[in-house]
Amino acid sequence: MICLDEELMADVEIAAQISIVQNLTYFEHLSEPMAEFLHILSEQYDYEQLANDILAELSNKEFSSNDSKGPKSVSAFIIKLSELAPRLVIKQVASLIKQMDSEVSLCGFVRCGWS
Repeated sequence: MICLDEELMADVEIAAQISIVQNLTYFEHLSEPMAEFLHILSEQYDYEQLANDILAELSNKEFSSNDSKGPKSVSAFIIKLSELAPRLVIKQVASLIKQMDSEVSLCGFVRCGWS
């Protein structure tokens, strides 16, 4: 077993979180694979922290009114993650409500079927 120091693990987690959030924002086709990845981390490796951090960051994300890809992609991600790992999403639902209150994000949720 490889033992990594905690500071290195924190750096890796932050880099992974930034990468996943950026990919979700810019690439619609990665929504479902990213949700599946976080589900695997949660179920097979008992590691929910990354998913929790990503959901928390997404709940605070503000989208431009002319951004149609970002909200749609994030919505598809949240929907897929809620299907695969509802417990993860339920824990963050209070913060995700802020995102759903946003007019831009609400359009994304409606287009993706979460209404």
